[in-house]
Amino acid sequence: MNKSDKEERLILPPVIYASVGNEMNLYFDNVFLCLNPRNYAFEFHCGIGRCDEKRWHCIPTTDDIGIHAATLRIWDESGIAAEGRTRIMVSDPAVKKECSFRLLMIGDSWTDQTHFPSRVHSLCLKHEFNITMLGTNCPEELRHDPFQLIHYPAPERLKGVRHEGWGGWSAHSFLCKTLPDDCTPFHHWNRRSPFLEADGRFDFQSYLARNADRIPPDIITIVLGGNDIHGATDETIDARVNVWLENEEKLVAGLRKAAPDAVFGLSFIPPGAQSQDAYGKNFGCSVHVRQSTRNKFYANARFLQRFGGREQEKIHLLPLQVNLDRDHGFPKQEEPAAQDLPETMIRQCNAYHPNPYGYAQVGDSCFAWLAHVLQ
Repeated sequence: MNKSDKEERLILPPVIYASVGNEMNLYFDNVFLCLNPRNYAFEFHCGIGRCDEKRWHCIPTTDDIGIHAATLRIWDESGIAAEGRTRIMVSDPAVKKECSFRLLMIGDSWTDQTHFPSRVHSLCLKHEFNITMLGTNCPEELRHDPFQLIHYPAPERLKGVRHEGWGGWSAHSFLCKTLPDDCTPFHHWNRRSPFLEADGRFDFQSYLARNADRIPPDIITIVLGGNDIHGATDETIDARVNVWLENEEKLVAGLRKAAPDAVFGLSFIPPGAQSQDAYGKNFGCSVHVRQSTRNKFYANARFLQRFGGREQEKIHLLPLQVNLDRDHGFPKQEEPAAQDLPETMIRQCNAYHPNPYGYAQVGDSCFAWLAHVLQ
């Protein structure tokens, strides 16, 4: 992996979606790769919102509906370190109050933990979208699961929420995972792919017959990649990304056979926590924030090359990575500063999974894209 080129450090999605009345942010360290963002000055130029020290921030109004050109310029002591352009696309959810659609959300633990699918569902209900969520993962039925009680939204927020999110899964899992088939309430993700037949064939048509009255989804979101490249090094990341992209392409093709008119939203790999404390807590000395972040930037650059510009195929890029606060949006805990010191300190404690606030930001991004697609 060679990332010396300045332009490869800045990975701006071509479009950032926003919706009237819902906060949208672009956190600069989510799109610009550097060890210390404080060594740079970020200038975001756009006709709406405001440029803060660490983010562009906007809560659009009806006056902002439309497309707004934007430029991000990044300075260091020697001059412009990087510069990129994007567009802010603001939609009004009220335009489609009578809209009915069927949504299938596919993903790993981010989807499995259900906070961001639940956020999408609640925003759809708030704006009077007639949404039907598909999936064999029905969190409302898992209230007896102790893991669910700790990590999932409150039960009253789960009614009507379904998806195909399974912790630890990769794109390869959905294509090929046949064993084991003896999941328990404590490990409900420990199962075969719902899209596979008994003989191991990928058959989305049969899945729809079993789980969706043979009616295909109108919209499919896929949020994968994190597990596909987890633990990669500079020497292995290229091969790992190749496999991920090929498997994601195969997954889309397999789903497309039974859902020819569906619109796909394929997500960039989202960022992890900002602090090494979270990685140390979860992985000891085996995974580090520098390498993990570097891997994700490289993977996202390749992802953009592979899937960008394919809207005519009804394949959209879903920029969930931009609107996630890597500091306040991840769990923290209080612990002693050292063994014999009375002082305590607050440290991040989860490297990959946001807190409910962070997941809500992700859900806002996904809903903004849905509002655009349903215009």
